[in-house]
Amino acid sequence: SAEIVELAQQEKAPLSGKLKLGVIPTIGPFLLPQVLPAIRKRYPKLELYLIEDQSARLVERLNSGEIDAAILALPFELGQLQSATFWKESFWVAFPKDHPLGQGGAIRSVTLPSDELLMLEEGHCMRDHALSACHLSNLQHSATFQGTSLYTLIEMVAGGQGITFLPQMAVDAGMAKHRRISLRPLAEKGPHREIGLVWRSTYHRKHDLQLLMECMTEVLEKKTSKK
Repeated sequence: SAEIVELAQQEKAPLSGKLKLGVIPTIGPFLLPQVLPAIRKRYPKLELYLIEDQSARLVERLNSGEIDAAILALPFELGQLQSATFWKESFWVAFPKDHPLGQGGAIRSVTLPSDELLMLEEGHCMRDHALSACHLSNLQHSATFQGTSLYTLIEMVAGGQGITFLPQMAVDAGMAKHRRISLRPLAEKGPHREIGLVWRSTYHRKHDLQLLMECMTEVLEKKTSKK
């Protein structure tokens, strides 16, 4: 069968053949441009198929066998799936440029005006991770506006419509640059989210996933140490 042929090819070369990898929208646009060039250079025989979706749907697609692995922000309810963390990051608070709280060092979440908080809509795990980093429950936070993406939220902030949280990765990718935005790190002890790879326990290419994680961690560490 095709799978046997593929298995035989993989025996010869690590991280080769097809790999269907899911990734969530609050990680994909910031992580992938950083790590893909290194992955392609190191493993030229790898055919990587990328699928962007929300965490719950990626977990479903993993369980059904539609994808091989997924990059998710943890903690997340994974059921029987296995996971390993390969990166950790903290959150920043993005303010409109002329906001009274826009200047200064780390800021505690209790000092944030919760009525100005712009959040991602339910279903995005970054919403839950941001709320939990600030010790806020969903009940305490009923945002007037809920964004479908970080890009929407950041444009709203630049337009003076409110404040929002950005993960370190989005800040490093220059998401707030050249916009009317000032950033302050969140003072609550981090990391505020972990980034991990998730797979089925029956998946036969665990060693390949290990190599993939090592490659991504290496790239991220290099970029961090250059700062």
